[in-house]
Amino acid sequence: SFTEMWNANRTGLASAALSDDDPLINISWPVEPTYGISAIFQDPEYERYFGLAHNAIDIPALQGTPVTAADDGVVEEVEDNGLGYNFITVRHTGYVTLYGHLSKLDVTKGQQVLKGDPLGESGGMPGTNGAGNLSTGPHVHLELITGKGHINPLKHLPAAGVELRS
Repeated sequence: SFTEMWNANRTGLASAALSDDDPLINISWPVEPTYGISAIFQDPEYERYFGLAHNAIDIPALQGTPVTAADDGVVEEVEDNGLGYNFITVRHTGYVTLYGHLSKLDVTKGQQVLKGDPLGESGGMPGTNGAGNLSTGPHVHLELITGKGHINPLKHLPAAGVELRS
């Protein structure tokens, strides 16, 4: 699982056709943040505990909660590693989103998705599909990647419960 997460974080996503600037990004929550955020972007506690940088936010969600696309785009990767770390990436205009610890994957590579379309279901419960060895409970791991690398998704999400119109 460590290798799967490391490879997911080191893919060539932050390359051609991604903006080097911090583009105007207005994404929606892939799951409602009903239970808040369990790990913030570059969380020092996460790095001390797991030994690697946390270039994402973790949004607690009940196991099997529908996970939706944060914006219109094309599915770029669908990685099913069984009990390992499962994830989906979606390429948008100028950036990529990654959704990790998914227990179910409902899209295929190359599929067009619209903001709010279902991608799969949340996971993260240790010992279940998509959780991997580094998960401590059910949640969605959300990354936001530009040409300069990972940026903080919280800066581009609406206040909880308030969606922005694009």
